[in-house]
Formats: sequence, structure tokens, C-alpha cells
Amino acid sequence: MRQRTWKAWWWGAWAMLLLASAGAVAQSRVFYAGGSGKERFHDVHALSDGTWLVAGSAQDLAWLPSGTPVTQIGAAGINSSAAGQVGLLLHLSADLGSVLRVVRLPTGTVVNLARIRSTEVPGAPTGVL
Repeated sequence: MRQRTWKAWWWGAWAMLLLASAGAVAQSRVFYAGGSGKERFHDVHALSDGTWLVAGSAQDLAWLPSGTPVTQIGAAGINSSAAGQVGLLLHLSADLGSVLRVVRLPTGTVVNLARIRSTEVPGAPTGVL
């Protein structure tokens, strides 16, 4: 149990550092997403409309609020194996208070989504993701 607590703290601290290093926050912002404790978030990207994208994985998506739009995309050409894992992108509101939508890959096709890249330059509208 102690190890899980440490991991949860580490990932939470990492997410806060990413938000702070992006220069997007004037004060600390904290959000919690997940359910079973087996969720991992690996990258955060600020969009020009003030909302956020978060990349990662989960054991399942049962923790999402009911009514959250979930789009499953295909995994053709992906040569990976991740028994029981769901790779996902969360689209969060500007205040980090709600999950706007989720894009996911089929269960067991990828270990996680680890990086979000975009073509924009700082201060410009969000480019191609």
C-alpha cells in the first residue's frame, strides 16, 4: 500500500510540474482523475482555447462521469500488447473541473499514450496534434 501511495504522489506532482512549467498557471491547480489507482498520466498539453489534453492509460474507464463522450479509435498498424490496459487522451475543461471527452484505443492494444505533440509555437492557436 505504501508503494501505491508514493506512486500516486509522484504522478500528481509530475502533473503539477508540467502545468507550472508550461507557464499556464499563475497559481497551483490540482485535479483528480481515476478510480482504481491504476491510471497513469504521462503528458499534458495546453490548448489555445484554455482547455487541456492529458495522455495516459487506465485499467478501465468506469470512473468517468456518466454522459462523458468516449470515442474509440482504431489500432490498425500498432504492434503492441498491453493486457487489460486502455490508452487514452482526456480533454479537460480550462478549470480542470470536468472531463469534456475521451479518445481511447481498444483495450489491450497499447500500454499507454505517452506524448502529445503539436505544430504550434507558443502564443499561437493550437496546431496539428
